[in-house]
Amino acid sequence: MRQDKQYIEIAKFKTKPGVTEDQLLAADHEVRQGMLKTSEGFLLRELHQVGPDEWIVILRFTDKASMDSMLARLKENPDASFRSLGALIDRPTMRVDSAWLQA
Repeated sequence: MRQDKQYIEIAKFKTKPGVTEDQLLAADHEVRQGMLKTSEGFLLRELHQVGPDEWIVILRFTDKASMDSMLARLKENPDASFRSLGALIDRPTMRVDSAWLQA
């Protein structure tokens, strides 16, 4: 089924000193297999390297309510995969934006 409109969140961040690309990719793989995979309205997660130790993650959901629901569950009780990924991220460098995307 074609999705004409999607709600996206874009997070840009740097990894902590000493974190390797392989570590980040392995942690991202675990996130994709965890609670995110079964979240209502979840469409896609993309990870892209944009500079040395600098990355963006793009989350795509069918609607804002579904994304908000997943983020609320994550804040309330993050699964191990998100905790592992979070341990690799330099939190002060993280910037997050969200918007509707017309496909």
